[in-house]
Amino acid sequence: MPETFDFAVSGINHAHIYGQVDAMLGAGCRLIAFHSPEDDLAAEFAKKYPQAARVADERAIIDDPAVRLVVGAGIPSERAGVALRAMRAGKDAMVDKPGCTTEAQLAELRQVQAETGRIFSICYSEHYLQPSTVAAARLVAEGRIGRVVSTIGLGPHRVGLHARPDWFWDTARGGAILVDIASHQFEQFLAFTGSTDARVLSAVEANFDHPDRAPWCDYGHATVASDHATGFIRVDWLTPKGSPVWGDGLLEDDVEAGREGGDGLGDVQVRRGADVDEVEVAGEKVAVGGDGGRDGVPGGDGLGAGGVDVAEDGDLVEVGEGGVALDVRGADARADDADLETAHAGRLPPRGVAMRCAWSASSMARKQWSWGMAVSVRLRTSSRSCAP
Repeated sequence: MPETFDFAVSGINHAHIYGQVDAMLGAGCRLIAFHSPEDDLAAEFAKKYPQAARVADERAIIDDPAVRLVVGAGIPSERAGVALRAMRAGKDAMVDKPGCTTEAQLAELRQVQAETGRIFSICYSEHYLQPSTVAAARLVAEGRIGRVVSTIGLGPHRVGLHARPDWFWDTARGGAILVDIASHQFEQFLAFTGSTDARVLSAVEANFDHPDRAPWCDYGHATVASDHATGFIRVDWLTPKGSPVWGDGLLEDDVEAGREGGDGLGDVQVRRGADVDEVEVAGEKVAVGGDGGRDGVPGGDGLGAGGVDVAEDGDLVEVGEGGVALDVRGADARADDADLETAHAGRLPPRGVAMRCAWSASSMARKQWSWGMAVSVRLRTSSRSCAP
């Protein structure tokens, strides 16, 4: 049985703190105190966790011998400081991503962790708190998919999901876009490829849609490589305002061989944020299919997505929440007209066909499905350039 203990929170500026706290509570640990100088944030936090006493000074947490772990999701540039103070006081630390925003902070974190022997951890919620990503990682770790040789990580975000504080637009405080949200994709590259180190081969940041916020950037991409794998990462703050979710996050892994030494190139795809199964064409909603969350299985974040699709040696393997296998069908299976009609009526892809759905504007207008192992083409547009 895992050991349980008391923990406290310092810094609640990002809503990720709720996932961090819930994870610790779910493990049986006890939240006893929190520190936040912002009264509005503190009121909301105290309402959800009334068992935690609000303290006016962080030192009350740092000096409390009962506190074993300090958890924080404060302003990104201040998170390293919380972790450093905790470790120097003999406590472990778990902060939200990014765990630091400068190379100097990173160097000090490494030094203090080595000196104290305390645990410094970063909660990458898109990996460790998303059942779909956890399920895909388990399949890779168990060798059921093969050795991952390449990854694609996409992290679109919606800037207008809620009001943004002043520090959000300040890259010195909030971190640049590749430091902040792309840290998820960098971590997943390392985790899924089994790499412990990597090089950034190229990187780009730009401001396409918020010229009034420059030098803050709303777009970034990077290519990375370890000694045995490569990866491409793209993140942005361009998710359209009409989207019901923060973004259609995607992780795709290419693997060298299937399970049991199968030949060829396999594929693992994780959709975390959205499961697009219909679009609107000329005022009419038309089904176009989707990957995750099929068969009524909810997604990893409860927003209708989060499924894991695995194409291995021509087979289709679907994994829903918690890694439950939903369907395994060989590539020889084909969908007939009845399957397509049923699929269209239920807005679900038919079984036994390739996991990707290809479509065109004309086929959507005619409400027709077009199936096949098609290359997925994704266009990222500026939401301000769309017609109302």
